[in-house]
Amino acid sequence: MREICIFNSNKKCNDCGECDYCVYDNKKICNNCGKCLEDEGIDIKAIRIEEIAKNVEENDFVENEFVEDEFVEVEESDDTQDDEADFEEDVELAFTESNEEYEDAWDHIEYVEDLDGLVEDETYLEENSNEVFPGLRRIKGNI
Repeated sequence: MREICIFNSNKKCNDCGECDYCVYDNKKICNNCGKCLEDEGIDIKAIRIEEIAKNVEENDFVENEFVEDEFVEVEESDDTQDDEADFEEDVELAFTESNEEYEDAWDHIEYVEDLDGLVEDETYLEENSNEVFPGLRRIKGNI
């Protein structure tokens, strides 16, 4: 049981189960789709499970197909030696632009020393953290 209600931080959790239901359909149990977090302005980035190859052969096929497509595009755009210099400039420009837009998700993750011990001891975890959202815990103070 949580210590504090996630809907009202001034109220203790009475284990009513309201937090387990979807914000959009109160008859449906939350499936962690993240739509409610997106509405609050939180950027949710996820990998679509359908896009992950099911086996090694499929992964190799997709990778080879991608490489072949890229090779054909390079052959078509590289007709003369003059285009090669333009191509290098375009690559450098694209690389610079992509670096400016790139934001590494690992920059937002903070490593907590001895986290394994904290997670394994459930009573200690309950005493020193609040469950803000199912599966998401906020650590109290400095542990």
